[in-house]
Amino acid sequence: MHLQHGQRDEPVDGDELDRLGAIGEGYFNDLCLKAKLKCSTVFPDKTGKDFVVETSLQPATPERSLDKRPAPTQIIAQVKTILAKNSTVRISMSVAERLTKDTRPAIICVFRIGADDTIKSMAIIHLLDDQLASILKRMRRASTRGRVQPHKNSISIKVPNASWVEASKTELARTLMALPGPGMADYAKEKMRQLDELGFDQSRFTLHFSVTTRSENDLADQFLGLSPLSADNVNLFENRFSIPLPVEDASGPGTLHFEPHHSLHGTLELKSTVTETAVKTTASIAMIGPPILSEDNIRLSAQTPLGRIILGGGGWTYRYPDNFSLADHHTAKTWEDYLLFNGILARGRFRVTLFADDREPLAMEVDEPPRAFDKFDQYANLADLVRKILSHADLEDVRFPMARARDESRQLSYLARVLETTDGMFSVVDDSEPPIELKSEKTAYVSALDLMGTWVGVFFPMTVNTEDVDGVRSLVGKQSSKAIIEKLNDTKLEASFEGFREKYSSISGVTSIFVQAPGEFWSSKVAIVVD
Repeated sequence: MHLQHGQRDEPVDGDELDRLGAIGEGYFNDLCLKAKLKCSTVFPDKTGKDFVVETSLQPATPERSLDKRPAPTQIIAQVKTILAKNSTVRISMSVAERLTKDTRPAIICVFRIGADDTIKSMAIIHLLDDQLASILKRMRRASTRGRVQPHKNSISIKVPNASWVEASKTELARTLMALPGPGMADYAKEKMRQLDELGFDQSRFTLHFSVTTRSENDLADQFLGLSPLSADNVNLFENRFSIPLPVEDASGPGTLHFEPHHSLHGTLELKSTVTETAVKTTASIAMIGPPILSEDNIRLSAQTPLGRIILGGGGWTYRYPDNFSLADHHTAKTWEDYLLFNGILARGRFRVTLFADDREPLAMEVDEPPRAFDKFDQYANLADLVRKILSHADLEDVRFPMARARDESRQLSYLARVLETTDGMFSVVDDSEPPIELKSEKTAYVSALDLMGTWVGVFFPMTVNTEDVDGVRSLVGKQSSKAIIEKLNDTKLEASFEGFREKYSSISGVTSIFVQAPGEFWSSKVAIVVD
């Protein structure tokens, strides 16, 4: 232990410093004993702590087994003794580093000692929050001076006047026991978080580099992330407490890939000047301008869920999103917006308008030769068809791959037809003996199908007649009112389907029903059920 120099009639150094320091250590140990705290001396004192102070384990009870008892509170302490007239304590940087990087609560207990060797007052410096940040900052500043020798450097800490309290067992115990808060585990997590995060702001890294470019347009593309940038003299610095230090293995020539920060938020509207079709979507906007580009060559990048559009430089660029292959899953509305969006772009004549954060709208008109847009239109119409079908069963949030909608387009078209109109037809060969004779028989059709991954029941009333169809005796039904679809219980499909059939048979009042069981929709299998 060492005593901080103060004002005495005679110089205090050497053995006297050690003697007075030992008084402080003894006093601390005595206070712990009186407060019934377990105080262990660390020997040899080479790890930055003089004492480890612990509480007893909580008693075991029938409700709390030994293996589930919480860990005892444990505090590591460095004791310093300074002259009564002083208010500053000094510790070596190596001691400070060990105290701050131990995830247990760490304190510096400072005693003021009088000329008569009596302890006058006490202050507890808890190395967390501001005190932890202050030490980390000084350690980082020391690292800027080249090779660091922590044991040869010291840190001074001034104790505020308000921090001095009576050096009593009660005050010591009250202060120490409050340090861990909810518990040692939570305290350790918080201290580790502070060790990782204190001193960093949004600009954690700074990159310095030099480039040689012949074209401002090329530079714009590179800073917008459209192409890589070859750079010389690349140096990466980490900023902590506003003190930059170089990052290892991050210097020399290199290839940089930029991702612009889209910090401005708003809405993008894309409108065809050919068909007047319009799509609105959320947008995050970034701008590249001076000093990288000249004022008359500003570029805007709008990142949307439907893709990224870059405007400026006398033109525009569109980047497809990565998650819109035919196998990807999206809602029908998202599919429709994406396909309409691309169809508008493909037609070549459109207007882009950006609305952002109460600013004046920014618009750009494009008039270019069209490209192939038929496929976009076809898929957009299919997405619209699926959306309308799903809305009848309140399933607008169902996500599905467009490839499935394409493969099932005939069934979907028929389903949409019976939901939106009364033009549905149903025909089944009558091979029964004796033949069935029906004339304007009021009946109904019921089935169940897997609609984009969700089972639904289908029901519509119809009028059935016995007719000759291409020389084959058949029962032909004509839809008499719009169909109904309803979500079924996938986990109890058969029972759910039977309940659906009975419910709508009762409502419609029919006594006979043409039934296609779950999975038989759009097949030749049919049963006639007479209630």
